[in-house]
Amino acid sequence: MKKRFLALLAAGTLLLTGCGAQNAAQSDAANSGSDDLQHLTVVLDWYPNALHAFLYEAQEKGYFAEQGLDVDIQSPAGVNDAMSMVAAGKADIGLYYQQDVIQARSEQNVPIKSIGAVVHVMQETVAKLTRCQRKDGYYRQKNPPSFDGG
Repeated sequence: MKKRFLALLAAGTLLLTGCGAQNAAQSDAANSGSDDLQHLTVVLDWYPNALHAFLYEAQEKGYFAEQGLDVDIQSPAGVNDAMSMVAAGKADIGLYYQQDVIQARSEQNVPIKSIGAVVHVMQETVAKLTRCQRKDGYYRQKNPPSFDGG
């Protein structure tokens, strides 16, 4: 049950940007050489890192194959590859940044859908400057080691 949940989560609901054209999946499946597995191309948002570990673990442990998936994880060549490849039907699922997906859909009508989130809080909001005082022309935090949310 755990393996099935992880594979399904990794292949679908945890990925941020997805729903590429079925033609890409069908043509890739025809070229994959395996009639039993459905080919799925996943484009990362950046070079492989800790946020992508769930994909590599599911692939390494065979969870994708157990669910009938042949997953091809690709690193992007450019910063917009995940979104543009999915929109063009050259990839099935892509990881991308929430705010950029919203903007692309609303301003440019890019044909993609958000189907989940890998992280639930933007990483840029890890720390903030609080209780500052001006001293010698610079703002300094009164208690620098204090990252208790205060």
